[in-house]
Amino acid sequence: MADDKEMTALIKRALPVLTRIAMRWTDNESDCEDLAQQGIVDAWSDSPDATDLKQFVKRAAMRMKGRLANRRRTDKRREDPRWTAAAAEHLRGRNRKIWSRPLSSDGATSGGCSMR
Repeated sequence: MADDKEMTALIKRALPVLTRIAMRWTDNESDCEDLAQQGIVDAWSDSPDATDLKQFVKRAAMRMKGRLANRRRTDKRREDPRWTAAAAEHLRGRNRKIWSRPLSSDGATSGGCSMR
């Protein structure tokens, strides 16, 4: 396992490279910094003994690409009326089940836990 000095040196060398990569993908400075930091954390959790900068950057960039694709897919679904209608219907059903249970005299729902 790499010691703290090696880890810090690797991250200091990898962060600017990953930030530039993320900036090409997002065109937003705050988003690219977040994406680069998340990529570093993901890559480091996969291989905490990494010492090779090129392999570390490659691994982090792949994690960043996956996170960005998931974020874009989620944003696209949020804008799609079919997804928002289905989510709203799902939540209405859940709320109906939760709030349809009668309250007991102490204010808790029947069958639920009380804070005593």
